[in-house]
Amino acid sequence: MIKKKKILIIGGSGFLASYWIEILNKYNNEIILLINHRVNNLVRKFEYYDYKKIKNLSLFFKKKKFDLIINTASIANVELCENKPLLAKLAHENLVKIVAKATKEINGYLVHISTDHLFSGKNELYKETSNTSPLNNYSKTKLNSEKIIIKSKLKRYLIIRGNFFGFGPTYKKTLLDWIIDSVSKNKKVIIYDDIYFSPLYVTVFISMINKLIVLEEKGIFNVSSTESISKYNFALNILKITNLDKKKIQSGSGEKLFSVKRPANMSLSPNKLLKKLKIKKNILSQNYQNKIFGKSLKSKIVQTIKNLK
Repeated sequence: MIKKKKILIIGGSGFLASYWIEILNKYNNEIILLINHRVNNLVRKFEYYDYKKIKNLSLFFKKKKFDLIINTASIANVELCENKPLLAKLAHENLVKIVAKATKEINGYLVHISTDHLFSGKNELYKETSNTSPLNNYSKTKLNSEKIIIKSKLKRYLIIRGNFFGFGPTYKKTLLDWIIDSVSKNKKVIIYDDIYFSPLYVTVFISMINKLIVLEEKGIFNVSSTESISKYNFALNILKITNLDKKKIQSGSGEKLFSVKRPANMSLSPNKLLKKLKIKKNILSQNYQNKIFGKSLKSKIVQTIKNLK
């Protein structure tokens, strides 16, 4: 486990960052957040940044001398990235370029959270070495962020591709929140049966990355489930675990309903991760994710995150 480190989390008020903070807080780490506008009450120390005014980041890094920089900042709204390409470029490219430069100057260790949207969606399980083929502006700018890090010649970096699920804060509702809230309120819900991914429960996702950090691994890693699952079947699993009526959701075609093109299959192969960490394959299975999710429903960390405002 990561202990007694000075850690900067960029995008520190987000869903993933909030869980990460709670986990890192248990091990006497000093955590500072770099946030765009919203304060995260889990941490007392934070700095604001503006995508257009962060050129002084190098000085900030040199002053704080971080052991670890985790970049979770991202605009995950695909439609927004398509409609506002400059905003996507600022968040996914310009910010990363400045962060990579600042990290290199202090010989820091950068962990960058990428995406699973980088491919055409025609294969079953994509490897780290698979040819990329982004279909929209979100995935193009996220892929460019990876290239920026690699070209920066950082000696110590991790690029993480993957997908994760869990309950979000009140201001950052997730797919899981939407499914449960909609069914609970008897709203009509259409879940895509032709869109596939390979998600991990959020704490498992973070745990795998933390293990890579402890080993000071470098390069691109898929952190994902060993299995591909449709969004519809994923929703059915969630409803079963939370004892909600699965008859209240309907299957539908994502390819027909999406206004911006997305890959039909975003599933990744975690074989490189399994080999590197020497862990059992079942830990990354969908059954295991469902089990951990079920156990977490009344856990302290979930209640803490859900109550964040």
